Amino acid sequence: MEGLPPIVVASFPGPFHLARLLEVASSALIEVAVINIDPPYGVPADRWHHSMARVAKKRTYIWSNHLAAFRAGYLEPGTSCAVGFPTGAGKSTTAQLKNHAALLRDLKVAFLAPTHALVDLTASHIEPESFAEIGLLILDECHLIHPKTDGDRRAIDAMLCLIRFTRVDPDADLVLLSAMVR
Repeated sequence: MEGLPPIVVASFPGPFHLARLLEVASSALIEVAVINIDPPYGVPADRWHHSMARVAKKRTYIWSNHLAAFRAGYLEPGTSCAVGFPTGAGKSTTAQLKNHAALLRDLKVAFLAPTHALVDLTASHIEPESFAEIGLLILDECHLIHPKTDGDRRAIDAMLCLIRFTRVDPDADLVLLSAMVR
């Protein structure tokens, strides 16, 4: 086309590339959204989704380690486990959702954190019936069960607590949390 001035076309691949990355990320985020976690067995779907909507206000997404645990049945009744994620990797998130699942099944939950709580729960022999309705026991810092040689009784107290609790309520789920499990 003789006589016409050349046309300058500017192309900026950055916005197009960013848009493509956001498109891919958005589909991946849908899979790990807290609100998309399926309700565990025995939990009414409407109550579960309402509860997850509240959780999502602070924890919108779960990590791949959470998703793997949930897909493996972690939230299901009858599933006990030790969670040994490093600090900051989401032990509290897994415990929180297991807690929600138990409460939404109308079970009681006991959450123990060292050290006085461990000693106090060993008093379960006084009124064992008050512990019989607990459906989930979460023991934070469970590495305390590992005995030390410095005369610290916390290991013994923690172990007695677990043994006594499982005798009083053998059907309850146990979740043991620690960043330092041996």
